[in-house]
Amino acid sequence: MEKRGVSDIITTVLLILIVLAAIGIVWAIISNFLGSSTEQIDLGAGFSQLEIVDNSIKYLPSDAIQLKVKRDSNPGNITGLRVIVESENGNTQSYDIDVPIKELETKIIDVPLQGKIQNVSKVSIAPRTPIKNKIKTGQTADEKNIESHIIGDEGLVGYWSLDNDVKDH
Repeated sequence: MEKRGVSDIITTVLLILIVLAAIGIVWAIISNFLGSSTEQIDLGAGFSQLEIVDNSIKYLPSDAIQLKVKRDSNPGNITGLRVIVESENGNTQSYDIDVPIKELETKIIDVPLQGKIQNVSKVSIAPRTPIKNKIKTGQTADEKNIESHIIGDEGLVGYWSLDNDVKDH
């Protein structure tokens, strides 16, 4: 009879250990899921709040483009931008610009092309923000297609696209 009593105690202890192990495994799975989900929420929070101001993109003589970026009043810590520049032939290049943009602020951003992109056809921006001691880049917040060539700042007053037909003369 004494052996049965010890056997019941061992069975109870083993059941408790199995339950604790199961709780630990479930907790590890749930905490991992919650950690990645909250990081995605942090990445998505306030990231639709940036826009490229219309007609603000222009070439600079120093092989750079300049654009105005406007932020709305959504809270969030935006410490910089990723500017993605696409050429007419489909080549893309991204540039990380470390310029903090405060709420309701409009900033002029200079993007040095460094000879990597010619004939720009599209410019996109994505916010960069610190999350858990790392700088994370959010989704693309805005993009502008350049319908015709970007006009430089050389004092040009007007530009008309001519079709080389009778109506042009």
